[in-house]
Amino acid sequence: MQVFTFSGHSTASQFCGGVFISDTIPFGSSVSWSPDSRFIAVDIGGPLQIFSLDTDGDITQVSYGISTKNGPTSLSWSSNGTSVAVVNEFSNEIQLFQLIQPQIAEQVGNYVNLGFAPGSVAWSPDSRFVGVVNKTGPIQIFRFNGSTTPTLLTSGYGGYVTSIEWSPDGKFIAVVNGWDSTLEIFPFSESGLGVPYSILINEGQPLGPISATWSPDGKFIAVCCVLPDRLQIVSFDGANTPELVGGYVAAAYTPESVSWSKDGRFIGVACVGTGLARVYSFDGISTPTQIGNYATTGGYSRSIPWSHDGRFFGVASRTSDIFQIFSFNGYNTPIQIGRNVMTGIYPMSLSWSPDGEFIGVTSNYSSIFQVFLFNGSTTPIQVGTNVSTINYPTEVSWSPDGKFVAITSQGDQKLQILKLNYVSDKSDQAISNGVVFGNANLGSTYDTTVNILAGSNVNVDGLVNYDCVN
Repeated sequence: MQVFTFSGHSTASQFCGGVFISDTIPFGSSVSWSPDSRFIAVDIGGPLQIFSLDTDGDITQVSYGISTKNGPTSLSWSSNGTSVAVVNEFSNEIQLFQLIQPQIAEQVGNYVNLGFAPGSVAWSPDSRFVGVVNKTGPIQIFRFNGSTTPTLLTSGYGGYVTSIEWSPDGKFIAVVNGWDSTLEIFPFSESGLGVPYSILINEGQPLGPISATWSPDGKFIAVCCVLPDRLQIVSFDGANTPELVGGYVAAAYTPESVSWSKDGRFIGVACVGTGLARVYSFDGISTPTQIGNYATTGGYSRSIPWSHDGRFFGVASRTSDIFQIFSFNGYNTPIQIGRNVMTGIYPMSLSWSPDGEFIGVTSNYSSIFQVFLFNGSTTPIQVGTNVSTINYPTEVSWSPDGKFVAITSQGDQKLQILKLNYVSDKSDQAISNGVVFGNANLGSTYDTTVNILAGSNVNVDGLVNYDCVN
């Protein structure tokens, strides 16, 4: 079996190498594409075979040996891509086969009615709390126990608030207020929000700050602004009034999303107006500087999360119904990995799983959540089925423990929590007494040798002490 591409204007060309199916292909054999172009059904007079095709041209057999009646003459997929119909000439029968894919996520408890159209959602570092902000109502903080509907912990402070994020240590929450062009940093505890630390952003221009993110060490906050379009850095020591660091950076047109790389050295900015993504370096004392040139995205770019190892970032393009993954080496212009990834209609938000293996996407007009697997070198591929969400989902955030995603909807004005049904292939390991990876019990009694395989990534956050004995 061969697959060809056709531009509509020139001769078709082979897209990928041929795949062996059988020694002989009898007359009356049939082949049919699934509606989403991800699967190919083939029947050559015996078993029905299903193949998957990714955008890199890799064909993989996912099902073989499904018996059909003798003399199949035609195949046809259902419009939703879940079933295949086979017509059999000799038996005068039609058979229906269902393609079973795993349900990647399921809802936890019930929806939460927010009462306002939410603009942003974030998890606390311990995955016990979820924060939601909106442009017309208060900040809302919910407690989540992992098994039931989130319950409201506190609600307060109104304004044109478009962004919320916890500090890495979980002690503070940063929000931006567009009405008075301020960055507000609230002390946070289980009793609620404290009196905020405040700083004027974007020289007080109305509707200025729109997105903010903490540096991994919790010492700085990067803020994107519009009218005029700027990137600014704020320092905060946890006790005194925040201060601006360096000057501002002109950040193209409508920089709607900002994120910090996990090593704290780089800041990614996605611009809605230009459809561009830029990366800036930051040395902790001066104005950020752009690295390389801009990366071209699919247009109307929004959401720019970094991978856990800081080597990649993703960008959602609302008007193109795609997202893209870019690699970044720290010195040059970001380079796209693989091809554009098709999503539902109007993708609004991306979120990376903490282990870096999966990417979650919400599509606004389709009202779906999708999960894609990324291997670090080729185009991400979808795993499991599309998950129906609340109407018109806007933001998605993966919990730090990797078990849940929080989704908000401006259309329904609701918060939804989904539990992810996947198992990571990373095993718990430990070294020495009490210095552990994963399960703390592993290192309590025995020393263990840890083997790090080629191609693995080792991320260290903090002081490393070692004692080598030959």
